[in-house]
Amino acid sequence: MATPTLAPTQTNLPPTAPPADTNVNVPRRQREIQIDGSLDEWGDSVASSNVIVYTAGEWDGTDDVEAEWFMAWDEQALYVAALVVDDIHAQYSSGSGTFRGDSLELQLDTDRAGDFGNGISADEFQLELSPGNFNGLEPEGWRFSGTANGNYVDAIGHQIVVAAEEAPFGYFIEARIPWGNINVSPAEGLVIGANLNVNDNDTFGALQEMMKSNVPTRSYSNPTTWGTLTLR
Repeated sequence: MATPTLAPTQTNLPPTAPPADTNVNVPRRQREIQIDGSLDEWGDSVASSNVIVYTAGEWDGTDDVEAEWFMAWDEQALYVAALVVDDIHAQYSSGSGTFRGDSLELQLDTDRAGDFGNGISADEFQLELSPGNFNGLEPEGWRFSGTANGNYVDAIGHQIVVAAEEAPFGYFIEARIPWGNINVSPAEGLVIGANLNVNDNDTFGALQEMMKSNVPTRSYSNPTTWGTLTLR
């Protein structure tokens, strides 16, 4: 696989529907996928996180991160992998703070057909996938679930499996997300609201500096600005 080159949480964008090209087609799994951090079993990428949607006050303007995503599904789980280009790897957080360091983030609206609105509710999830720091801090997943009052809360007890490998240009990361962990009954043609985000931290501390997404309109708390995943 060729090494890619680079082309940075909340945004204040209007609640408009995202462009049609922010749909990501997720193929049914055709081969065994070992969650080991290697991308040898994957084919072509299905999406790129290459649009800056959030910056913190500490961000110095350096644009040095991008993620190419690979996805598949079967009746048991959603499989996710990414090749992340990032010239400085900084991850010092774990658990509910993993988003503050270099990591991936999926925002999912799992009942888009029945509850499509501009606020967070119980069918929204935010999943954090951390590669760790390749020096003692292990890869891990974390799950936040939406609530009826429009907030996210920690949702412990998930079975998300994450593995990662360091690379000269950044890192590889893979994850297996059981459908039961996000209350989804998978079926061909199912459409799920989704953003595929990559978090970046170039500072030696627990601080998220910048985020890129595959969805230019992405607003943290407004699912009508999110893109979609379609199971094929």
